[in-house]
Parts: sequence; structure tokens; C-alpha cells
Amino acid sequence: MLKVSIRDVAKRAGVSVATVSRVINQSAGVKSSKEAAVREAMAYYDYHPSQFARGLATGSTQIIGVYSPFSRGTMFDEGYLLECLRGIDAVLSESQYSLLLISESAAYDKNQSLPPKFLEYVKQKRIDGLILLHVAEDERTRLALDKLLGEGFPIGYIGKRFHHQGFNVYAGYEAYRSEALERFYNNGHRELLYMGTQLRRRDYHVTRKIMLDYPKLHIHMVELRRDMSMDQCKQIFEEYCIQKKCTAILCDNLQLLATGMMNILFRMGLRIPEDISIISVEHVENRGAQIFPPVNCYYVPAMQMGSTVAKKLITALECGSCKEPETVFTAEYKN
Repeated sequence: MLKVSIRDVAKRAGVSVATVSRVINQSAGVKSSKEAAVREAMAYYDYHPSQFARGLATGSTQIIGVYSPFSRGTMFDEGYLLECLRGIDAVLSESQYSLLLISESAAYDKNQSLPPKFLEYVKQKRIDGLILLHVAEDERTRLALDKLLGEGFPIGYIGKRFHHQGFNVYAGYEAYRSEALERFYNNGHRELLYMGTQLRRRDYHVTRKIMLDYPKLHIHMVELRRDMSMDQCKQIFEEYCIQKKCTAILCDNLQLLATGMMNILFRMGLRIPEDISIISVEHVENRGAQIFPPVNCYYVPAMQMGSTVAKKLITALECGSCKEPETVFTAEYKN
């Protein structure tokens, strides 16, 4: 069957295109007889208006964009991002809004002239609001967000508050990372291995500050790639745990620990926690306790953070404002 247009519906119903549009958008001023004719024509053609097209007419798409800035791999590689998405989706599924995932392109990191992808969706009025799963540290993202927030576009984000407009949730990233390193120090560790899937400026800031506070403490930092093999992980442990005698590891990738790293350490003759003490981060409560041997973790409630930022954004869209623009969560230490 050929694609049916709004003009076909109008012709069958014997009304104007404007009348069909008013029926679709539930506007007032359409006689019941004409509305019935339009409904019959839509049913006859099985016509479903484009949500984007409706947005052009009404100024509202009832779609919220959810943006992930990570161009390496996908947002589905990250347990944290998945839990955030679960929380957002749970809230949106109970509302009139739909979710549109916006992932960054692989070219974004290579071409510094490219703007963040979410900008195009906002400019084309394809979304009513925007949620960022993480605020990237690059200047392009900050400049784009500053502009949109300054113009009053509804934006919620997960991360530390950086603008007087918008809505955010935050789990005190620097605070619990610092606490974990201090915990190692207080337990007698002096050579530490800090492993992260994407080390950022704030990670280096945390480690520099801790080493200034504790001059006898030395922290080695290693970034974990998503495509890193177990042999490469073994080389890292041999260099830092054997040669440089690190006795403690702070690693934010609990899944990687559970699916290979712990076994590598065991085969190297290193016992946990007797020889190597480990602290990780979990986004599903008590997930670290289910690993053998159990891993002490800081629990960051990513699903609750996602649902909270979604509620804030929907409140702002429906009521024009949100009384509590920021919510700070406390990461809980589980041992």
C-alpha cells in the first residue's frame, strides 16, 4: 500500500487538512460530525500521525532525549549507565513522555569541530527535554549546555552541579573515591593501584590531593580499555602488584573484576584480601558480596539517580519549575 498522507485522510473525510490536524491534536472548535468523519478516515487508512510532525504543530513532541557522551563502546557496556536508564525508563513509562536514546558518534573524539549530537535534536525541536547520563569534561559539551541552559531549555543531568539552571543528581564522586583511598591508607597500605574504565581530570585531582595529604602514600593510575584482554590485565598486575608491590586496588569496574581479574590474581598466587585488598563500585546493591571472594564496594544507587532526575525534568515540563533542582546521594560503603 502507498504511504497515506494527512491529505488523503482529509479528502476521504471531506474536510480541510487543518481540521484533520485539529482533531489529531485534540484542539477545540471541531464539530462532532467532522471529528467522527476524520476518525473514520484515519481508521480506514490505518493512519498514524508522526510524533515529530505533531511536535511541529503543537510545539511539543512528548519525547525526552537521553544522551550518553561516551563514544568508545556503547552505553550498554556500562552497568552504571544501564541502571540509570532503567530508572529513567521506569518514570517515563508512567508518564506521557517517550524516551529517545542519543549516543555520541565515534568521530566525536577524533574531530574537535563536531558539536555534541544532542544539539541537533534541540535545534530541530525533536525533543521537549534532555537528560545527560554524564556531563563530559570537554569544552564543547560545557559550552553547548551553558547555551541551552541559559536559553531555558529543560535539561537534567547526572553529575556535579555546574550551572544555576537545570536539574541534577549527584553521588559525591570525589568524596567516596577519596574515602576509599584514605581507607586503604588507614589499613596500612602505602602502594595503591587505581584502575578506572575512563579516567578523568577529577580522578587525577582526587589522587593528587590524597597524596599531598599523605606523603608516604603512592598511587599508580591505569586506565582500563573495554577491549583489554586478560593477558594485558595480567601484565598490569605483574607490573604493579609484583614489581611495584601494590597491596591494594581501587577498581570501578566490578564486572571486569568478577569475570576475569580475580582469577588472574589467584593464579598469580595473590590471595584476596590477605595479599591484595580490593574496593570497587556497585550499582546494584550487594552485587560485590555475591562475588567469590566477596569484594567490598561503594554502592552508588544509579537506578534511583536516573528515576530522580527524570522526575525532576517531568515536573519542570508539566509545572514550569522544579522546587528541588538538585539531589545529592551518599555512596554507601558495603563490607
